[in-house]
Amino acid sequence: MRPFYLFICFLFLVSIPSMDAQNYLRVSDPNAWDVPITSTPDWAEYRTHGQFDEITIITEPQGIFTEIEFYATISQGPDAYSWTGEYEIVWQFDLPSKSIVHDSWLWIGSDIIKADIIDYWTALQTYEEIVERNQDPSFFYRLSDNRYEIRIYPMFEGESRKIKMSFLVPTEWDLEEVKTDLLNNMLQSTDYGPATIGIGMLVDEQWDAPKFQIDNLVIPMTDTVVNGAGALMHYMEWSGSDFVEAEKTALIVDAPFTDDNIFLSTFSEGSDNFYQLAYVPDWQALTGEPTRSLIILDYNEAKTEFSKPFFKNYVEEQFQNHFKPNDEINLAVLTTNGLQFLSETWWNFDSETFGDTLYTLLEAQDTIDLVELLVESFTWAESQDDIGHIYLMAANDDYVYPPYADEIFLDLENLMPTDIPLTIMDYQNENISIIFYGNEEYEGNEYFYELFEGLNPEVDFRVYRNSSQMFDEWLQTIFPDLETPTGIIDYTTSLENGITYHRYSISDVELNEENQGVILQTGKYLGNFPLHVNANLVTDNGEFYNMSNSIDIPNIMEGDTLMREMWYGPYLKELEILAGSDDDRLAIVEQSIEERVLTGLTAFLALEPSQGGEPCIGCLLNSGTIIPVNTDYDSIVSEASLSASPNPASEEATIRLTYTNTLSAADWTLGIYNMSGRLITSLDSPNENDKVLEWKWEIGSKVSAGVYFCKAQSIHGELTAKIIVLP
Repeated sequence: MRPFYLFICFLFLVSIPSMDAQNYLRVSDPNAWDVPITSTPDWAEYRTHGQFDEITIITEPQGIFTEIEFYATISQGPDAYSWTGEYEIVWQFDLPSKSIVHDSWLWIGSDIIKADIIDYWTALQTYEEIVERNQDPSFFYRLSDNRYEIRIYPMFEGESRKIKMSFLVPTEWDLEEVKTDLLNNMLQSTDYGPATIGIGMLVDEQWDAPKFQIDNLVIPMTDTVVNGAGALMHYMEWSGSDFVEAEKTALIVDAPFTDDNIFLSTFSEGSDNFYQLAYVPDWQALTGEPTRSLIILDYNEAKTEFSKPFFKNYVEEQFQNHFKPNDEINLAVLTTNGLQFLSETWWNFDSETFGDTLYTLLEAQDTIDLVELLVESFTWAESQDDIGHIYLMAANDDYVYPPYADEIFLDLENLMPTDIPLTIMDYQNENISIIFYGNEEYEGNEYFYELFEGLNPEVDFRVYRNSSQMFDEWLQTIFPDLETPTGIIDYTTSLENGITYHRYSISDVELNEENQGVILQTGKYLGNFPLHVNANLVTDNGEFYNMSNSIDIPNIMEGDTLMREMWYGPYLKELEILAGSDDDRLAIVEQSIEERVLTGLTAFLALEPSQGGEPCIGCLLNSGTIIPVNTDYDSIVSEASLSASPNPASEEATIRLTYTNTLSAADWTLGIYNMSGRLITSLDSPNENDKVLEWKWEIGSKVSAGVYFCKAQSIHGELTAKIIVLP
């Protein structure tokens, strides 16, 4: 017979009224007469706000998504009430669009229960039987407006409950960085927040040097800790009120692009092959008309406050922002051997090597003679075709005396191009000569450069003295940043021998200055690499551009099992939209359970052991515990080892810990835990012998046969060994 619950579940979900989208955390008596049910739109009138006691956010960048483990400890808060001293926690919150929920834990006493994902209707009935009331569901599920709700019951007067929820949150990419929303809006749910927020990220070479952003402030995460499983983690704590009230919080890591602005990772399991792609085509280089510019440099350290390295850095930064890779430039300086150029002909602008090349050229300048520099530069320019612009950068006042300037200019006027724009940048701001001539005051070479303006109407003469404007800002007015083209990007991916098919994708990208047209995609593939990416751009004025790239095996990074969720999350949402029958909905439920990805037809339900919940021993090793540790000790735990013998054991076992000179016997404690994660016994007074500690465990008749865990703990981390006890 067809499962009836699916049809009921579907009707229930689509019939819930639209609710106020504000997040909230409520703690109240589930049977109180004035407690609003989920579908009540005026819930905010009820002031039974719960309290967040502790919040820890652990992140692990994955690429197109970041996994966020959200640990929360919740108590009743000062305005909660109950006749019986028994409360229910109700927490509703938003997640960013396209987020994927794939795990939920509940702490019950000393146990951690990893929630089962089951069909929505069974989860609802099970929870209602426990709470013994007939209201909306009390478990972790997705609301009809694509928000989420978790209900936890019971919580008794003066106690607290701890949970963990795991999300895959979509990331924002640009050419330099990958940003992940740290979900502070989830905590904008109550008046009572935690004193501090813990923020961590597992240490990973691929995603090194993380930063924390709160509004416009960006702080490097430089401190290192270890978590309960002994893994290294970047970690910091921040004011809870500041975190909650911020308009934006984010984790920022460097974008792991190849030289071609490509990130590609893959994961294979059985017959399934998954991939994720981030790609930023260089549309500026393709869409902008290439230019050809000659830059004439006259540097005199005695005439400017800028040392050669600083001058080089200022020029490099502005040129990198102004010139495109298909632009051609040449730079000229004067040496005792004559003019020296950046290139014998023209140089295709390369932002990666320009800085070093510029500094080498500046070092080669060993003489100062502005007129000779201009004569040779203008002579070279006359032999070239299609020069779009000539720039003169000079710190020079050798021609301050006007009659002398008139005489010198005679050597130049027949050589100076009169049909090419010439920008003269006078950046002398120290030891400036001043002269009064013809009732006019002239500073430096000002009169000399006015002669250029009289000969060429396209001369633009600009002066930098002790301006209120910074030098780099002044240069930016001369070399403005490139304008990002705007328009629509569409793209396709394919294999050399095979096909790709995607789920999470931005097929049409609105190219603008903010997103730089970054292309993001997760999908499956069938066949062999290389992967071909073909991107098309139609600009706002209707022009069409095409760019192709290929990615082969050496540039592919290794992914992990979370790439399954990256695929199945969007896939199941698509199926929900298209579902038209009970067969369709049954297939969604089965796939959701198999992949452990939450849908509107399933829910996470965590029950205490007496109700059938199973404690999760593996969860204890990653329970969100943070152990501050000096970075000097990063490798201490990895240099120690823990073992048990005999194994299996029946009457007595020896637990042996071997450690290095950086630790002492006093650093360690040892406990024995059962499969439920409960502490069975603590072992004291180990024997010490040459950096080896040995504990004797007298098993005895009260210890049941089964699997147990020996856990050695120190302030620097933990070690765990498994031991089997025989009857």
